[in-house]
Parts: sequence; structure tokens; C-alpha cells
Amino acid sequence: MLVNKTSKETGIKLIKKNITEFSLLPKFGPVDSLVLSRYPQEDNVYPESVDPENVNHEIKFADNLLIERKRDEVIDDLFSKYKGLSWQPFTLKTVGIGFIELGDIITVEIDDEIYRLEVLGKELTVAVVFLRRYFVTKSRNQQHVINLQQIVEESN
Repeated sequence: MLVNKTSKETGIKLIKKNITEFSLLPKFGPVDSLVLSRYPQEDNVYPESVDPENVNHEIKFADNLLIERKRDEVIDDLFSKYKGLSWQPFTLKTVGIGFIELGDIITVEIDDEIYRLEVLGKELTVAVVFLRRYFVTKSRNQQHVINLQQIVEESN
């Protein structure tokens, strides 16, 4: 049995000052076909109710080992879950919100528009900064000379 992951409301609201990049991509849908494929062969299975010649937006599962042996049995049930589905892809870059998970629903408010978005993909970049700590074990004058010497060495 296949189970779709359910979405989860997070209550996270991002505003323009938290966002470094945001763009909406062209809308996809509504889905009017589902294809179970064995790529690269053209051995496709379509739902009974679909005419492959009159398809506008299809979802394709290629080489899915979970459903491979039962393609004919599961396609109509799968299609009923995806038929009519539409979505608008987006890209969003932000700083400091690394805990968002796939399936989380977040709210984005930008340019007087409010978007309710579900995270379907994620890329995390981590930047690390090391701070130097000085431990004073000598007299103040000796430590001052050591710090100046380090500054001179680092600039060369």
C-alpha cells in the first residue's frame, strides 16, 4: 500500500526582511493524467479513463520499484488521488530557518501578498565562523606585544 506524506502547518511566517530570494514559477495543473512508466522503454500504463492523446498535465512515475509489479492494479486508485491537482512551484531563499522539513506549510508575506506554501524540496547551506579567543596568562604588557606580533604576522 502506498501512503502519501501529509502536510503539516508550522505557524512559520516569513516576511520580506527574512527573505533573500523569492520567485513564483509557472503554475502546473490541473493534472489530467498519470503515467506509470518503465524508462527508457515506452511501456506506459495509463488510467482507463484517460485518452493519452488529449493530455495537458501528467504526472509520471518512472521505474518505481514499489508499484512495478502491480502497475495495472494501482493506477486507477493513484490517479484518483492526483486528478485535478494543481500547484505553483516557487523558489525561496532565507537565512536562519534551517529547521523546516519537507511537507511543512509556511506563510510568506512579500510585496503585500500572502502565500501559503508547502515545502516539497529543500537545500541547506551552512556557513561556519570561528572566533579567536585570547587567554591572558602573562602580564598585560607582554600580552599586548604578543597580540601585535600576531597581527603583523597575519597581515604578511
